[in-house]
Amino acid sequence: AILLGLVQGLTEFLPVSSTAHLTLVENLVLGRSMPLAFDVLLHAGTLVALGLYFREELRRVVVGIFTGEEEGRRLGGWLLLAMVPTGVLGLATKSLKEAQKEHLWMYGVFLWVTAAMLWGANVRARKVEGRELRAMRWQDALAIGAIQGLGGGLGLSRSGSTLAMGVFTGLRLPASTRFSFLLGVPTIGAAALMEGRHLLMPLLRGE
Repeated sequence: AILLGLVQGLTEFLPVSSTAHLTLVENLVLGRSMPLAFDVLLHAGTLVALGLYFREELRRVVVGIFTGEEEGRRLGGWLLLAMVPTGVLGLATKSLKEAQKEHLWMYGVFLWVTAAMLWGANVRARKVEGRELRAMRWQDALAIGAIQGLGGGLGLSRSGSTLAMGVFTGLRLPASTRFSFLLGVPTIGAAALMEGRHLLMPLLRGE
C-alpha cells in the first residue's frame, strides 16, 4: 500500500498516467490489478495536494460564484461545463475501464497515445501564440472535458491529454496546464465519492 501510494504521489503531477503506472506496479508486485476503487481512493490523496496548491484560484472561483466577480465566475463556469462531458463519457466507459485491468497491453498503447499528444501539443505551442485562460471559450471547455471522460482510467494520462487538448483548441500551454490541474479537483473529488462507497461500506460492515 505504501509503495502504491508513492507511485501515485510521484506520477500524478506528471503527464504520464498515474493509473497506468499504478496498474503496472500492482501486477509486478502483487501479480494482479487492484480494484478500480482502490486506485481512485489513492487519487483522493493527491486531491489534498491540488487543493492546497490551487487554494487561491479555488477561493476565487467560490467567491466568483457567490458574488458574481467576473474572473472567478467565468473560470468556475468553464470547470462546471467541462465536467458535463467528463461525467457522461466517464460513466459510459466505466465498464470498459474496469475490464481493461485484465489487458495490460492496452495501457502500453495508451501511454504511446499520451506521448504522441504531448509531442503534438509541444510542437503547436512553439508555433502558435495561443490564448490566455481568460479568453477561454465554451468549445474549449467541452473538448477538454470530453478527452478527460474518454481517457481517464484507460492509461491515457488525464493531465497530459487535457493539457494537450487545451493547446489543440488554441490555449497557451501554461494556461492549458493550469486549467487541466484545476479540472482535476472536481474530477478526482467526484470519482472518489462514487468509488469510495465500494471500500467504505465493507469497512462499516466489518467485512
